[in-house]
Amino acid sequence: MDLLDACEYHQLALGADGRSPATQRLYLLYERRFLEYLEARGIPPTLEALSPLNVRGATDWFRSSRATGARGGSTAVVAFVSTLKLWGTFLEHEGVFAESPIARIKRPKVAKRLREPFTPAEMMALWAASQQTHFPVRDEALLLLLFDSGIRIGELVTLTLGKLRLDERHLVVGLEGKGRRERLVPIGDPTKRDGGRTLRALRTWLKHRPESQSSYVFVDRRGFSIGAAAGSDIFKRIGTLAGVANAIPHRARHTFCSHYLTANPGDELGLRRIVGHVSREVLADYVHFSQTTISQRAGLSSLVETLSAPKPAPRVVAMEPIATAWSRRPLPAPAPDPYEALEGQIAALQAELARLRRSSA
Repeated sequence: MDLLDACEYHQLALGADGRSPATQRLYLLYERRFLEYLEARGIPPTLEALSPLNVRGATDWFRSSRATGARGGSTAVVAFVSTLKLWGTFLEHEGVFAESPIARIKRPKVAKRLREPFTPAEMMALWAASQQTHFPVRDEALLLLLFDSGIRIGELVTLTLGKLRLDERHLVVGLEGKGRRERLVPIGDPTKRDGGRTLRALRTWLKHRPESQSSYVFVDRRGFSIGAAAGSDIFKRIGTLAGVANAIPHRARHTFCSHYLTANPGDELGLRRIVGHVSREVLADYVHFSQTTISQRAGLSSLVETLSAPKPAPRVVAMEPIATAWSRRPLPAPAPDPYEALEGQIAALQAELARLRRSSA
């Protein structure tokens, strides 16, 4: 067996394990990139070629000539190295290697990027723009559902009519998306008319949905299903029309998650159950943003800041309530001190006694 055979064997095992076609294509893409590097360097594709030296060389080659996409291709480089490491681990488990020769290779670090939810003003602009596209009845429903559910664009375009349960205010996704774990996602608001704006938009879309043999909820004008790339393009066109920069569907997911934790502080478990798998790093970002938002709102609604400045308190006698001093009623006159009257009487008696002594003398 050489690496060409190992690549085909890996694809066979992935299919037998029920992995999605997208996952199989991803593994095949990066494994073939490694084989391309070996061919370009004149290195025979033997099993021994899967070595730390060749993997590091292939990583530099891939970064400089093949890596494209988000963050200057750094994310693709991490996926490339991760795929090769998983390939080596698979061959180890299958008994091809006693131990994966590249197990100790570390994945490259990716510069952390700030996850930016949409602001309320941007959301309003996107919503208004969705009503002005060439297919507004569909695009408005698509946009509002992304904001209201936090699902991925791949899950939205594979949502079927049977999984959209408007009367029960939820939908079921996950089997055809990332992770392939089915979950129930609530949508709408039971306190609003007809369940809220999202449910009303979805009902309107279903009434005007073109006749189609596809069971997917969202289709094009001819009734054909749309893929994840087409769904992303629809969202981006809405963003362009609205004048919102970096309008991508995943920002709607960030917006939903941040809003959920702002409204329900500390309910990270509930968020995971709704949106599916969330890594610790991403969840920490959502928690941080929600806490920052809560702090800002607390500052804007500070209880102390709602109070009027107190009036200058007049001088009052001991133990008198301050509220009485701040009232507009005049303070009662203090009661006469009995000791002061007694001292006056004693002084008068002493003076009279002195007068009598002088007259007797």
